[in-house]
Amino acid sequence: MIEAVLLVSRQGKTRLAKWYLNASLKEKTRMIRDITTLVLSRPHKQCNFIEFKEKKIIYK
Repeated sequence: MIEAVLLVSRQGKTRLAKWYLNASLKEKTRMIRDITTLVLSRPHKQCNFIEFKEKKIIYK
């Protein structure tokens, strides 16, 4: 099930955040920050799939 669609620039600025689950603003902000940090710190040659807190993150 898709829980969110996030578009984040390479500078870490959130361009679009569409959520398909009920969560508080604090939880959403924390998730965006954690996912952005994780994705931007990975080398470009690595796989585009990440396991994160029992969720799959797929990025490009």
